[in-house]
Amino acid sequence: LNCQYLEMVDRQLQEWNRVRTGDLEICANAEAMLRDVQRTAAEETKTLKAEEDVLATELKVLEDQVRALHAEFEAKQSQSFEKIEAMTGLIAHKKLAVEENIRMVYEMIW
Repeated sequence: LNCQYLEMVDRQLQEWNRVRTGDLEICANAEAMLRDVQRTAAEETKTLKAEEDVLATELKVLEDQVRALHAEFEAKQSQSFEKIEAMTGLIAHKKLAVEENIRMVYEMIW
């Protein structure tokens, strides 16, 4: 009876050992998969950071271009206003001269 009991216990221990060995293999595979995922995530993070740096540089270049275009627009707008003011002054001066000529002609006629 003791021998049968010991054989039964031995079989049970062998079964548990087999199951435990399988569980350990599953854990080892899961750990390897986790390391692969972590390595891939680290590589992706590095790639995304590099892309972010490129985009930040491109954004800075575009912002600089916008500022330059805005400054150029402001300068041209200022020049246009100055030209308009000069032309308005010239037109007003010519209007006065024409009015003066008309007045002189009326005086000559009357």
